[in-house]
Amino acid sequence: PFQFQGLTTTPLSYSGRILIMSFLIMSLMVYQFYAANLLSTLLMKPETRIRTVEDLVTSEMRVGCEDTLYNRDYFKHAVDKSSRDLYAKKILAGQNKTSFLAPDDGLALVKDGGYAFHVELSTAYPIIEKTFPVQSICRMREVKMYRTQPMHANLQKRSAFRDMFDTCLQRLAEHGILHRELTFWHPRKPECIESSSVSLNMGLDYFYPSLMFLAIGMILSLLILAVEVYIDFKERAMRVGKCSGVGPVYAFSP
Repeated sequence: PFQFQGLTTTPLSYSGRILIMSFLIMSLMVYQFYAANLLSTLLMKPETRIRTVEDLVTSEMRVGCEDTLYNRDYFKHAVDKSSRDLYAKKILAGQNKTSFLAPDDGLALVKDGGYAFHVELSTAYPIIEKTFPVQSICRMREVKMYRTQPMHANLQKRSAFRDMFDTCLQRLAEHGILHRELTFWHPRKPECIESSSVSLNMGLDYFYPSLMFLAIGMILSLLILAVEVYIDFKERAMRVGKCSGVGPVYAFSP
């Protein structure tokens, strides 16, 4: 930018120098405010008010669920209060028969906004990656319905195979085979490209000090210009008086 390299010509008058200096400093401040605001926007994560199932129940969003037998059975026999409230207030509110939807239909409503859909991640990730724009992917948030239950190997009590299974599973985890199988069979989460979701809104409150500084510099330069004009007029009058042999004469028209 030109505020870093200066000008090709330098003004000779003090008012011109002050005006140019004020304008260059104002340009530098505007550039710095713009760069700082852009950087903070890129680094700042968007805030969300829905982080738990309780927040989802108290929100204005509509809620749907993937139409599977175990989801229907889970909500009918749910023990925790948050799941029961979600099922009673959101999914069955008004006897809505369309709350249980196919994954494609439910995620299409999520893409339109104002809708939450309970679905398996392995089912949702490929659909989201194919059909959702990048801005919608960045705005999406995941809320866990219930904690993942740990799995155990069923063996006979005091079985001799217990230590063998423990050793084999531990070696599979240490050598990365379990992680490889998980990444191979489980779809990856759609990637959010932060730069495509940034909408930069800048108002006067971001750089009003630079405008004030520019206004002060312009007023100061005009005052100095007036003083220079007065001094120049007085010096010319003195030179004219010396050439004519009389003192300075000031003539003003009525």
